Amino acid sequence: MSHYFESPTGPERRRTVTARFWETDWEFTTANGVFSADGLDLGTGVLLRTHTPAPSARRLRDLGCGYGVIAVALASAAPQAQVDAVDT
Repeated sequence: MSHYFESPTGPERRRTVTARFWETDWEFTTANGVFSADGLDLGTGVLLRTHTPAPSARRLRDLGCGYGVIAVALASAAPQAQVDAVDT
């Protein structure tokens, strides 16, 4: 059994993932070894459909950011906020 957090083997394979949330179409580039590299995962999709940051947000964090879907969404919804995106 393989887990997404294992180091990828073989050549890097980049691909494009598209998503639509908050009335905007988005395009992300992913690669092997990244969580949900083939598409938006169910949990992130639900989160983005049901929540948006408060307009007054000043600092937001995306822990375990993967290819950055949530961090990009937060930055677009709260452009005045500092967004920290962290992954290992």
